[in-house]
Amino acid sequence: MAVSAITAAVDRRHKSGDLAPLDFPMLNDAGTIPAGALVNIDSNGYAVNASDTSGHLACPGIALETKTITTSQADGDETIKVATAGDWIIAHYTGDIAITDIGAVMYVMNNNSVDDVSAASTGSIPVGPIVKWIDADTVVVRLMGLTTTWVTLS
Repeated sequence: MAVSAITAAVDRRHKSGDLAPLDFPMLNDAGTIPAGALVNIDSNGYAVNASDTSGHLACPGIALETKTITTSQADGDETIKVATAGDWIIAHYTGDIAITDIGAVMYVMNNNSVDDVSAASTGSIPVGPIVKWIDADTVVVRLMGLTTTWVTLS
């Protein structure tokens, strides 16, 4: 069963350590990006809710706050603080990941889940490698910030 995107803040667990937070300007029609959501950078350089969308450039990380921007504001009038490092517990989109997938790169499916490259349908936007398998539905992914090329660890 596919995991839905989130519309409200979630308490996403992560391993302690430096989260390397950065502020990213938001697209004026991004609406609300909830805390705990995966964040993408669109083709114009603005933060939006992560989705498997062609034209999105990268997934720098996970929102550390809930922020809303309206269409009456200009692009970049609001910024959102995003963790660009750390190991984060994230839902696996299709719930069929195996312990043997540790090291595989995970890709954005929506702002709440990731999947492996064979399942990424459009944008193929990398998030980071699996560093720990929890169960078929849940993995720990190491955020790699704005890196756009990956080597699978195996």
